[in-house]
Amino acid sequence: MNNQNDNSAGVVPAPRPSDEEDRIKALYALDILDSLPEQEFDGLTRLASRICEAPVSRINLLDSSRQWTKSAYGTKIDHSPREKSVCQYTILQDELLEVSDLRKDERFSNASYVKGAPRYRFYAGAPLVTSNGHAIGALCVLDTQTRSLTPDQRKDLKVLADEVVARLELRRKQKELEALNKQKNELMSVVSHDMRNPLMGIIGASDFLLEESEESREERRELVGIIKDSAERLLQIVTELLDSELVHFRNLRASPVECDPAQSIRQVLQLYEFSAANKKIDLALNLESNIPRLKLDDQKFTRIIANLVSNSVKFTPRGGRIEVDLEFHGSDNGKGTLEATVSDTGIGISDEDLDRLFEKHNGDGRSGTDNEHSYGLGMHIVKQLTDICGASLKVHSTVGEGTRFEIQFPAEKVG
Repeated sequence: MNNQNDNSAGVVPAPRPSDEEDRIKALYALDILDSLPEQEFDGLTRLASRICEAPVSRINLLDSSRQWTKSAYGTKIDHSPREKSVCQYTILQDELLEVSDLRKDERFSNASYVKGAPRYRFYAGAPLVTSNGHAIGALCVLDTQTRSLTPDQRKDLKVLADEVVARLELRRKQKELEALNKQKNELMSVVSHDMRNPLMGIIGASDFLLEESEESREERRELVGIIKDSAERLLQIVTELLDSELVHFRNLRASPVECDPAQSIRQVLQLYEFSAANKKIDLALNLESNIPRLKLDDQKFTRIIANLVSNSVKFTPRGGRIEVDLEFHGSDNGKGTLEATVSDTGIGISDEDLDRLFEKHNGDGRSGTDNEHSYGLGMHIVKQLTDICGASLKVHSTVGEGTRFEIQFPAEKVG
């Protein structure tokens, strides 16, 4: 029911349902409020009007303060304060509410739409009850004549109300499935990209073991260690994939743990030693003399550095150089910043490409200097993860000279 003018509605306010808070949550979960008209709902109001032989029918949804109309037949769609509606009483009961003469019901006799235009007399409303038992509104019919519904009309109106709810919930499930499918595709593309990095380490170390026969026992142990570390990183990625909380980047949270960032970055660089060596690239690590054990999200930290180093190896020509620097700047209370920089003498990035560097380019990234394929995800992953960690990220690049990434991670000294 709607008020057609600005006069006081004169409706006796209904008490709030006992499940009001959960009812409102159920309504909002449908994501229907303030949506545009839809033919499938307009068809149901038209059918309700025809079955009940009433000139007006409406699908009304009630939030905490207003009655919002999804569909109307025989009148224009408008919205009104909840306390002016008849439907505020319909949601209080399980069965259909029928008022043969609104003038004779003290709750509604002084309503402006009863005393003035359009001078409604008859109301019948079936509550819209969700599958979890919350009445979110009503499918109602109205007439300017006093009357009653037949038993069959009452049953049919209830059936139509159930159909309204079924379509509302189906609409929500379809949107959820579309969103989940999109998130799944995004996550799979990100995870598959991250899995390639440790796989490169495994393949590179394996190639050396297969092709060379002069390695010492210690060198072989080192190669096996690289393969082991790479496999462990793959296991971490698979674990994240199976974690329901990581369905999408927006659900990721920083998880600081006590770690040795210097050791973590050494392990990352080991993954790319052979890829760099194959291109005769000098891969150097510069560590501050006494980087302490820190509390930070070590997994995301290593994923960020791995993506940056992988990117540098890919876009640095043969005979080039990549440097990774790590420093910690702390205060008296132990809190500080872990600053990591990855710089290379690669092909650089144009100003135009810098503007869209952190966008996701599924499958259409630039080819590397040895025609290595780029999936266009590395920088997108880096930006997402730095944001999650609360880290700052800066990029400096000159075409033909190289690129420098600077990242500052919030961290806390342990002990």
